[in-house]
Parts: sequence; structure tokens; C-alpha cells
Amino acid sequence: MSLTSWTEIRVVVPQGWEELVAEALALDECTTVAFGRSSLAADPVPEGCEMVRTFVSSTLDTPELRQTIRSVLETLADTTGAEELRNLPLLFKPLPPEDYANSWKKSWKPFRVGRIAVLAPWSESRTRPDDLVMRLEPGATFGSGRHPTTRLCMAAVQRYCQPGARVLDAGTGTGILAVTAALCGAREVFGFDIDPHSKPCADELARRSLSAVPLPTAASRSRRQVLLTWSWPTSTPISSNCTPGLCGSYWRRKDTSSSAACPCNMIGRRAPPSRRRA
Repeated sequence: MSLTSWTEIRVVVPQGWEELVAEALALDECTTVAFGRSSLAADPVPEGCEMVRTFVSSTLDTPELRQTIRSVLETLADTTGAEELRNLPLLFKPLPPEDYANSWKKSWKPFRVGRIAVLAPWSESRTRPDDLVMRLEPGATFGSGRHPTTRLCMAAVQRYCQPGARVLDAGTGTGILAVTAALCGAREVFGFDIDPHSKPCADELARRSLSAVPLPTAASRSRRQVLLTWSWPTSTPISSNCTPGLCGSYWRRKDTSSSAACPCNMIGRRAPPSRRRA
């Protein structure tokens, strides 16, 4: 088996500037951005600071990329006029090779959000008679359900999604929110993602989780499939893990009286990017 190697990129940031630095690190080669230390055993950050981390495949960790990251960070102080952003401590840490597609199984446990019980495909955990069961195997695709915003969105979908609704899941990942909507009675569920591993994972989640759900004949096909597409149908928006700039500008253009949910607490209001964590 070929194990994947990654480089962790760490930046120590004055508190209040985490989102700005995270946005600066959102380069094509880098993956998701994380906040805080990687574990309780990691070295503590100085008081008044926070650690911002991103990751890049070791095959893309080139001298050119490292210089690009340094250059991007160096411009922040001049752009904002904040001297505290000058010469931010930066560390490139190679991580040991690991089978990340399967290592999540060591710590992942079943969990419940509302009526939805999320289990691994092989789990034999007992469920309640009225549970809506989701069989999830995230692998290397984002959306294991462990992130608080994902769980908040799952709860929001159950609260706001009405039978017969059309739902768009932007950045669907494993399809966990799309399938949640389908379990709640959505007539059509659309999703898209830039991760090439997303579609097969979302398709498999829909197959496992929806095949046993009794459905009206007319809705069977649309609800039993998570359709990944680049179309943008009229839908009830449920947002998660979005950047403050994107989230805030989107919701400010919307009629906030409509049924919508955003765990970033930015619905219809302007929020300073440095104070909002998506």
C-alpha cells in the first residue's frame, strides 16, 4: 500500500487575525485550514496568539511554493497597516507517511444529531425505532461529521428542510448534508465539490443511507441519488465552513426572512473578518 505524505504549514498569528491569515494560505496547492495546536502535546503558542495550520502534499511541497507562502504572508502587514503581522513565525513540518484514507477509523465513533444516527457501514450499534440511519465512511473526503459546523448544519437541515424541498449542497464532500436533506424528505438534492473523491463517496453514502427509506414513486430517483453538478437551481441554502467574506456577502444579498441557516452567525449582518470563525 502506498502511504500519503504531507507537510504541515504552521503560522503563529496574533489573536483576531486568524481568518485573514487563513485566507492568505488558501492557495491552490494547500488543503483545508485548521486553527489551534495539532494536539494537546504540541508546543503551546505565546499568550495572545493562535496557530493557523494548513497542509500540502509532499509532492507539491517545493521551494517555489514555500517562497510564495512567505511572500503572501509578508504582504499582510503592508496591506493592513498592522505591524503585528510583520515577520509572522512560519514553520514547515513534514508529517510521517500515513494511510489517511483509513486512519480515521481508529478514533471515529457513531454519533447522533436529532433523529439522524450516523454509523459506520460495519457498525452493529443499536438504533431507536424512529431513527433515520446514515451509514458513513468518509475516508479521505471532507465531511466525517466531527466538525461542529457540520453537526450544526445537520440540525439546521432537520429544522428547516420541508418535504418536497430542493436543496443545494455547495462543497458537498462526503454528501453528509445532502443525504441529511434527503432523509428529511427533500424532493431533489444537488451537490458539487472540487474534490475529485467527493462524488463516489457521496454516491456511496446515498446508496447506503437512502435505499431502505420508503419513498413516493415520483421522488425515488432524485432522493436516492446525490447528484453532483455545476448547475445552481433555486434552493434553500444551508451553509457551513465558508469564509467570512463569502458567507457575509452572500447573505447580505439575500432576503433574510426566507428559510435559511448559517452556523457562522452572519445571516444578514456585517461581521469583521478577524472576529468570525467559519
